[in-house]
Amino acid sequence: MKSHPSPLIYCKKVGKCGRGVFARTSIKKGAVIEACPIIVISKKDYKDIAKTVLAGYVFCWGKDDSLAALALGFGGLFNHATCPNAAFKKRLSTGEIVFRAIQDIKMNEEIRIDYGYPSPDDYVGF
Repeated sequence: MKSHPSPLIYCKKVGKCGRGVFARTSIKKGAVIEACPIIVISKKDYKDIAKTVLAGYVFCWGKDDSLAALALGFGGLFNHATCPNAAFKKRLSTGEIVFRAIQDIKMNEEIRIDYGYPSPDDYVGF
């Protein structure tokens, strides 16, 4: 795979997680890592997707999280961490999910997010 949605990141295989997203260069706290356009998935379509491998790659979407969204780019490939070095924010108005560093990230360090859904006030600077 040679696609590079962002000059800041790359994807590679990682042990039990399958794949992960890594810093191609040092990334400063507060920097946007990637802004991923999304494909909205209806409730009806999600019932079918929930039975497939794609279910593990979608985000809740909509004002009430009643829809799902598939993030394009590397958005669906960030692995989980309870102490993440990045966070995401859903931008409903622009149809994208923005990933931002919440601490300095070293070159070749894996970038991880918390799969939970923090309140918008938890991460300043979005």
